[in-house]
Amino acid sequence: NLLVPYLVSDGTYDTGIVVANTTLDPWSGSGGAVGTAGAITLTFYPRTATGIGTSFALTTSATAKPGVGLDATGQLVAGGTWSVLLTELMTAASQASTVFTGYVFLQTDFLLAHGISFVSDFTGPFTSFSPMMTLEQTEVTARTGFESLSF
Repeated sequence: NLLVPYLVSDGTYDTGIVVANTTLDPWSGSGGAVGTAGAITLTFYPRTATGIGTSFALTTSATAKPGVGLDATGQLVAGGTWSVLLTELMTAASQASTVFTGYVFLQTDFLLAHGISFVSDFTGPFTSFSPMMTLEQTEVTARTGFESLSF
């Protein structure tokens, strides 16, 4: 589970998301990770002038594979990296507009997902990067207490 706490796409700025499937590590087979491919589910929580809008979700698949790096079935293979823009995600999620401000949770069907997000105007000097927050499986461990980026 990964969290991007701020996403924006407003015609001037767009958010990029990059996820690495690090289950193909140098220690595989000798106590390291087991290489596993998997789909990614993104659940979006839009901000509105009065609070929160209606959430919506997108799961990558053979028919929904926006961005670059997913295989033909919409999975991120072991050792692979997926990069995608928020505008591409909004289109793939069949949203009426690509304008969005809010946050998103990403749930991967593989362990050891790591990512970054960035906001950029792509034409000028502005780009801001941020590591994604990694969260415990909330079905097993309740989200209580403090969360951190764990570095």
